[in-house]
Amino acid sequence: MAWDLRRTIRSEWDLLRLSLLFYTRIPVGHVAYSEERMGESFRYFPLLGAIVGAVMAGIYALAGYYLPNTVAAVMSVIVGLVVTGGMHEDGLSDYCDAFGGYHDRETTLRIMKDSATGVYGILGLVMLLMSRVVLVSYIPYESAIGAIVAMAVVARWMPILVMRLSVYARKSGEESKATHLRQTVTTKTLLIAALWAILALLLLPWQAAVVAPVLMIGQTLLIMRISNKRIGGYTGDVLGAVECLAELTLLLVTLVVTIYA
Repeated sequence: MAWDLRRTIRSEWDLLRLSLLFYTRIPVGHVAYSEERMGESFRYFPLLGAIVGAVMAGIYALAGYYLPNTVAAVMSVIVGLVVTGGMHEDGLSDYCDAFGGYHDRETTLRIMKDSATGVYGILGLVMLLMSRVVLVSYIPYESAIGAIVAMAVVARWMPILVMRLSVYARKSGEESKATHLRQTVTTKTLLIAALWAILALLLLPWQAAVVAPVLMIGQTLLIMRISNKRIGGYTGDVLGAVECLAELTLLLVTLVVTIYA
């Protein structure tokens, strides 16, 4: 019995490490990989966000104690990019390039796969980073610390929702950089991930904790609908865009609540 429990804990710990290996630059050592286990690891994606968010919030709290909020916000955003390698931001940039103009399915998928960044991609990335800095810097210092952590956690549940409700756009015969995204996300994985997100909402003012997830889910479903119509499902770039835009929504709602509530 004790051996089974120990083995289960070790297995779940390895799933978290696998998630960290793929979606951050945090060293975790060697982890056994399989596409099936990669699909299971998505249950810890929001918990991974808690780690990233805690680092960002710690930098913001320390810097904001001595420096203006804007400077602290810039430092926090930069550290977040370093920890994650800017993977989600790269996805948003590719998404903006591909969906910025009206293209057929094949052209849209080809643009997202292209390593070159176009005008729409650059504009999208600049607006994302500027919006992050401005929103964080205008949220009151005490509220911003919790909002940074909640942002990183709750926003990472949204791609899991898309993976549960939609399908991977690239067919089995088409080349893909992220074949593990073809793995089906189970309801169990979705619910476990949702638990981390719900806990993170406790860091927000109660009004923001109620309104933000509703708007984030609505926004995510809209992006999913557009993606389904254009390319027949999602890609890694679509999921990156979903995550980045969900972060902005949570920050914006928190800012509005702290001003008017």
